[in-house]
Amino acid sequence: MSEEENIRVYQPWSAPLLHFNLSVDKIKDLLEITDLALEDENKKSYNDKLAGEIENEWEIPDYENLATAIDLPNISLTYFKVFASQNYEETEGDNTNVFQNVAVFAQNLEKSGLNSAWFNDQRDNEYNPIHNHTGILSGVLYLKIPEYLPSRKTEDTDGAISFVGTESKTDGIMTNSTLTISPKVGDLFLFASSLKHQVYPFRTVDGKGIRRSLSFNIGQ
Repeated sequence: MSEEENIRVYQPWSAPLLHFNLSVDKIKDLLEITDLALEDENKKSYNDKLAGEIENEWEIPDYENLATAIDLPNISLTYFKVFASQNYEETEGDNTNVFQNVAVFAQNLEKSGLNSAWFNDQRDNEYNPIHNHTGILSGVLYLKIPEYLPSRKTEDTDGAISFVGTESKTDGIMTNSTLTISPKVGDLFLFASSLKHQVYPFRTVDGKGIRRSLSFNIGQ
């Protein structure tokens, strides 16, 4: 066994953030789901339930088709496997010591499903302040990304999403409490619902750009 193969990684003090890349076909299906919701004369605004300074926030009532389009069972199982890998210790032979939080998480996840879903058509200068979600797991995925004007600052955060952990930033080498990502069409992030995050505003050439993101919560 090589030295690398003899290494195990434990990180039970933080829940993982998973980054998936959706296929073109899945993006097409999800665009259709959101377009149909937008065209519905009886569509329901989600403004009063969300933290965002965004005008166009709309409920997605069709949980069944949405769950199929994002392959909910598979991404949930993948998340669980990664989470469990951070929270077990191999002892002797085939015996493993699974930490209690893995069993609790498994039980809660088994009883859960999509319990809320919405999409945002974010426009120039709109933003989402730092917040967290309800449930066990939450996801956000990106269906449309406009072309942004260049950032006014060296640090290009326009249109980015930042995830903010509970661990304080120390020397900035070993740990960092904030992860900032500039998403692309097809990106899906799956994370613990308690993980705080925020979305930066952006500017487009004609001021009419639309960035469509779809969010959902998994819970009981």
